Amino acid sequence: MLDLRFKPINSRNVEDVCALHRAAYLDDHFSSKFNDQLLSKYYLHLSDLNDGLCFISYSGTQAVGFVIAGKSLNNKVKEFVRLNRIAICFVILRNPSFIIPKIKSLFTRFSKSKWKSTADLRVLSIAVSPQFQGEGVGKSLLAHLESELKHLDTKLYGLSVKKSNIGAQEFYEKRGFIYEAGDKNSLYYVKELI
Repeated sequence: MLDLRFKPINSRNVEDVCALHRAAYLDDHFSSKFNDQLLSKYYLHLSDLNDGLCFISYSGTQAVGFVIAGKSLNNKVKEFVRLNRIAICFVILRNPSFIIPKIKSLFTRFSKSKWKSTADLRVLSIAVSPQFQGEGVGKSLLAHLESELKHLDTKLYGLSVKKSNIGAQEFYEKRGFIYEAGDKNSLYYVKELI
């Protein structure tokens, strides 16, 4: 197991977060299409949460993983999109495969039958450098997050996983996450902290 240090995400380390994001997320993630400036703005915006837990982990000087979690993340993402709507539109236009999914997400947002998780606090993003996968980094990231959540007296949190990401589903299920719901593209999990 690596000796990891955890630091809050801020302007001094956001470039490391972006580099991890680029290495860990495939092209099917919309944010993987952001240029460096927009991606940096995105993570700085999300890390500015009053109720958030946004941290990066290092082994020595090497950034190895990060977590973005909080209660008001959906609002922060919506605010980021509103503040950067022109840049987001250009990203969509440069990547036409995202046009239909983004239009569908607009319709889903206004649907009255929208499902709501039982967990108020959700993990939006967790990433591990590919060169450190299998070294216990993901497990350590979750352990650090859960330790912080217990200090905040949080009893339940959740996350979502792409249906195509079988490895991540197995990883979370091994660590006590329970399937809560699913839609066309994602599975939603929750974990109760004891």
